[in-house]
Amino acid sequence: MTLNDLSIDPSWSLFLDRDGVINKKLEDDYVKHWIEFEFIEGAMDALKFLNTQFGHIVVVTNQQGIGKRLYRTEDLELIHKNMLYEIAFYGGRIDKVYFSPYLAAENHPSRKPGIGMALQAKQIFRQLIFTRV
Repeated sequence: MTLNDLSIDPSWSLFLDRDGVINKKLEDDYVKHWIEFEFIEGAMDALKFLNTQFGHIVVVTNQQGIGKRLYRTEDLELIHKNMLYEIAFYGGRIDKVYFSPYLAAENHPSRKPGIGMALQAKQIFRQLIFTRV
């Protein structure tokens, strides 16, 4: 199956994880500073292409390193600011980044696989229609 088989149009929204999808996931660690952030090979080209296919592109990412006090929300926001700048400079687009700072043990509804971050996105982008493929 390819994207063409799905008949995607600008009314569709794409939700992406960050670690292991956009940037390299650190083994047994967290990306705590921008200097540790490394784009996965091909991610920028993919985001540039996906920009032409989807009406909205949203990142939803669990960031329990904040809950563990390994880095601060401000550190994460700087990482995301730089990530968004680099993606836009390359011709890609991410409309919004949502993160859940809670520990997995807390079972907070915003943590994936829960739908809390998707519901937050729906409040901002009221026209979002959720369809499972």
